[in-house]
Amino acid sequence: MASAARRIGASKHAVAAIAALIVSTSTPAFAAAPPEWTQKAAEIAAPWPGLQETDGRFRDYVIARDPTDDRDDYGDPMLGYGLLQTAVRTGDAALADSALRALEYSLDRAARSPSTQVFHQLAVVSAYNVARERYPSHAVFQSARARWEDVLRRIEVYRIGKRAVTNKSIVETVLLLELLRSGLSSDVPGSALADRAGTDAAVRRFLSSDLPRAAKPYERGGRAVLGDMPLLPPSYHALSIGVLGRAIELLGADAPGAARLLLRRATEGSVASAAPDGEVAYHGRSQAQAWTLTLAAHGAEVAAVQPGASGRAVHYRGLARRAVANLIARYPTGPEGFLVTPSLAQSIPAAIPGLDEYVAATSYTGLTLSALEWAIAAAGDGSAASPRSGAVVVGGGTGSWATVRAGESWFAVKRARTSVRDLRYDTGFVALKVLRGGRWRDAMPLRPRTLKGDQSAGPILSGGGVPEFTEFKAAKGGRVIGRGGFRTKTGRWLRRGVTFTFAPTACGARMTWNARKGESYTYSGFFAGQPSIGTGSINDAQQQIRFGQRITAKRQDGYSSASDAELQRVIARFKRSGAGSASIEICD
Repeated sequence: MASAARRIGASKHAVAAIAALIVSTSTPAFAAAPPEWTQKAAEIAAPWPGLQETDGRFRDYVIARDPTDDRDDYGDPMLGYGLLQTAVRTGDAALADSALRALEYSLDRAARSPSTQVFHQLAVVSAYNVARERYPSHAVFQSARARWEDVLRRIEVYRIGKRAVTNKSIVETVLLLELLRSGLSSDVPGSALADRAGTDAAVRRFLSSDLPRAAKPYERGGRAVLGDMPLLPPSYHALSIGVLGRAIELLGADAPGAARLLLRRATEGSVASAAPDGEVAYHGRSQAQAWTLTLAAHGAEVAAVQPGASGRAVHYRGLARRAVANLIARYPTGPEGFLVTPSLAQSIPAAIPGLDEYVAATSYTGLTLSALEWAIAAAGDGSAASPRSGAVVVGGGTGSWATVRAGESWFAVKRARTSVRDLRYDTGFVALKVLRGGRWRDAMPLRPRTLKGDQSAGPILSGGGVPEFTEFKAAKGGRVIGRGGFRTKTGRWLRRGVTFTFAPTACGARMTWNARKGESYTYSGFFAGQPSIGTGSINDAQQQIRFGQRITAKRQDGYSSASDAELQRVIARFKRSGAGSASIEICD
């Protein structure tokens, strides 16, 4: 009897050991993530169960103030997915309940458009896999499971192999990989699960050839820029490396070598272009939105463990640490939830005009939190390098830009104006930071979002000529050289043979160019404070713009960016009294 009891006891221990092994191998190790990352995830997640309606949907502070059909409508499933990941990691039952209720609500409410559908489906499919593995007995999941699986069985391949490669194509690869690992099959004609082998082959073909080929024109010096080609807004580069990293994680050892190499090169692009405080999206659309930081961090952490990355892993992890540190420092959580841009922390109503028309609070909180949880799970235990000094150009064509780190100054210069209406796509200086008291601070606000007219900060040559460079390169001494001239929005050159030099100074950065006697120019500065206009300069508490000659100026109110809810524009005019070098210096 005693012997039998010992055998039964041993058998129980063996079963327990096997169960523990299954849990340990299917659950990511989170110990390597900095504790402040997990604290931030908890902060982001905490208010949302209290901001949930009885039917499961979340209240959205942006949509409540500006309810339009243009706003991204995948907030409930994406935020549900993020909360579910946090619940798994922390064991928070209230978060799990809230997440599953939101996901159940979203099952009967497909996204309005193909541009948002891919994110909606990604969240629904990914959350299904988490729920079936970790919450199979939860009452909400059991009730919704049949409907959930019916939704998954109807999903079709929409982008890869059928449409031009964009950031959403990479998102679809993750969606399809999650779908394939759901264990489901389908008899719905045309669905992705009806031809599992064909779907798998399409994903691998995209990652091994289609995506690397599409990215090739936007690589230089071993650095790639992904996302929306050819405009190359850095926000969608961050999105692309984050989701590409997720695809590689899901494929594991089967991930194509070309995709691994591209992730490393794209992360090199982020290391080169990110500001020293971790900011990654300082020009173009989706400017300074929180999800850009967590997706950049996740992509960098995955890149750090790829073959051939060992010598660069410290730089990739350095980027990840700085990006999440920026999130922690500048993106708080308020009574209405996590604030997805720094401007929203200043004033939600005043900030909304500076946001893209598609921004929604729940969608982007969910994307931020989901990617932060990915980054927490992927975080490596190792040292992280600080950003290096020097000048570098990233991207290709008119969408390329340069960054310079020299001493206590860092700045970014864009090669060409790639939208005549939106100042976020302007040419010239687009960001400037200075190191003061051990902390990097903005010496100029980010460019505001504008919707109409012929927009540029300049310098604009009379007749509407905006700087554009046919040759654009980084030079010794932390300088950027642009050779070209002044061109109108219709493409007509007003003057060629102009050389522009962008260089660091003791207080910030300076732009110089060869001007002619009698030429008239305008240049716009943007100020978060109340600017004072002098005979040759404009300044507020944040910045001073020096022209080196007499100016006249006028003010315009009503501007807003993702960094500043309210901005004032000051348009300075000046005329060259003689030939020679003209300059504009922007100082802390």
